[in-house]
Amino acid sequence: MDEQVPPQSWSIEIYHVLDHDHQQRILEVFRDVERPKVVALGTQSEHDWFVIVEVGSIEDRVFASRTIRVLDPRASRTYSSGRRQMAGPLPAS
Repeated sequence: MDEQVPPQSWSIEIYHVLDHDHQQRILEVFRDVERPKVVALGTQSEHDWFVIVEVGSIEDRVFASRTIRVLDPRASRTYSSGRRQMAGPLPAS
């Protein structure tokens, strides 16, 4: 049986990072770290680079933020979902 994560601790954080190199360094750290409730993905929009982190607890959120800011001091959080509103995929607009 899968362990349910309390809605108040689950969050998605999006960080705008300096460039591709910083993004890849950050993703490597998250790939290698032993935190099963932290998932990081990278994306880009034209010349902007982002790291998207899903966290399962407040401690993981703090860990993710500190890790990103240590590796890229210019990184800025552009989005934080306070809590999950619904389960499953988002409906089409």
